[in-house]
Amino acid sequence: MRFNAVSIALVLFAVTHYASAQGSAGYPFVTPADPRSIAMGESFVGLPSNPAALMYNPAGLAGLTGLSISYSRKSLEWEAKGWDLTSFNAVAATSFGVFAAQYNRNSLGTIPVTTEQSPDGTGAEITLYSHDVALGYAYRLPVGLALGFSVKYYDMVESYSGLILQPVSIPTSTPAYLFDFGLTYTLPSLHEQQTIEDSITVGLSYQNIGTLWKLTYPAYVTPLGVPGASVQFYTQLPEYFRIGLSYAMSVRPAEGKTLSPFAAVLSGEFRSLRASIPTSYTLYGSYAPLPETSYWGLGLEFTFFDILSVRGGASFRPYSDVEADRDKAAFRYGAGVHLPFQKIGVDFPVTLSIQYTVIPVSEPIIADYIIATSGYPLFGDAGVNKGTFPVFSLEIQYTGSPW
Repeated sequence: MRFNAVSIALVLFAVTHYASAQGSAGYPFVTPADPRSIAMGESFVGLPSNPAALMYNPAGLAGLTGLSISYSRKSLEWEAKGWDLTSFNAVAATSFGVFAAQYNRNSLGTIPVTTEQSPDGTGAEITLYSHDVALGYAYRLPVGLALGFSVKYYDMVESYSGLILQPVSIPTSTPAYLFDFGLTYTLPSLHEQQTIEDSITVGLSYQNIGTLWKLTYPAYVTPLGVPGASVQFYTQLPEYFRIGLSYAMSVRPAEGKTLSPFAAVLSGEFRSLRASIPTSYTLYGSYAPLPETSYWGLGLEFTFFDILSVRGGASFRPYSDVEADRDKAAFRYGAGVHLPFQKIGVDFPVTLSIQYTVIPVSEPIIADYIIATSGYPLFGDAGVNKGTFPVFSLEIQYTGSPW
């Protein structure tokens, strides 16, 4: 018995190629799981003091203080059952800059293993996921300028479960290494009033400059003893240029109080896909570039007494999915609850935050790219019912000064 290597290779090809074409289920380092940024239209390139900055602009780390860790999860089950994106973030602010680490995993469900003798499945399964690790650093200069960079490792992993009776051809992958660069510039306050504090920040970044990701299936021998050719897939991961701005204002606490009664943030972003090469099924490593495509995002957030935040936004993307048609607004909304213990009378320098975002689903569809490529959904029934999909996170921040 042997695996149907070509079928498995085509499945992996469809996954990676579909990811490069459809941003909603794309690579984990460009598909955010942070509820706040998702609710605000993924428009965070110009937002300073941003724990999710490694997804948008590493310079956004520069305004953070203390230590923080967070976990977030986004459902991707409108693409296929069992798909989700999880993310872990850690940030440490020091006197010589802010350091951050991020781990993202895009789980792509399971695929039944088939053989020539058992075309409907052997009982064994392949579990697929792609993941990345990012490390970043940012430093704020006295003139309102902040600079940041990050380095990322990306790869796709497959594991087997169930009974495997004979050795099989196991594919190998060559991970990709990517680099991001960014800056933010914060203008002086627009108001001189003692009761209001506000600022405008402009940000830009260039993301995912680096190496190709490669998947290689070794040559195998058919039952008749005929050697098969090795199969390779090359993918240049998507490079993005982002530019945007944010306006933030807050009402200073009344005399003798610690909580700001009101704060607001308005953000906007333009993102351009500058270079991307689709996964190529080839024996020679040839490929053709994709045309440039553009994305837009807008977001608005209100916070009351530093405890309750409500937010909403929209994104405009050059493809259709369950959120919206191509180039039409995909709306989303969310809320967050923050408990800054020191500000509410507890002598404990920790803030606990719970964030939640709802992504409305516009209509039941099946992933159009996979259907157009293969004629049928490779992962079973990828259709969805009308409704919503949740995104949530939990963050703990130590606001003291450990250094």
